[in-house]
Amino acid sequence: AERISDRIGFIYNGELVEAGPPEQIFEDPNDRRTQQFVDGELMYEVDEEQTSPQMSSVSASE
Repeated sequence: AERISDRIGFIYNGELVEAGPPEQIFEDPNDRRTQQFVDGELMYEVDEEQTSPQMSSVSASE
C-alpha cells in the first residue's frame, strides 16, 4: 500500500473509522475494526435478497 499512497483510510459501514500512513494502519491500527480487517477476521454478511445495482451501457455516440 505504501507504494501506491502516502495515506489510506478504512471505511466501515459507510463511516471513515481510521486514516493515516499505510505502515501505521497495517502495523498498529487504532480502531478494533481496522485491526480485525488487518487480521483477516472481519467478515461481511451478504443479504441474499438485496439486489445488485443495474448496469447500463452507453454507446460512444451518446
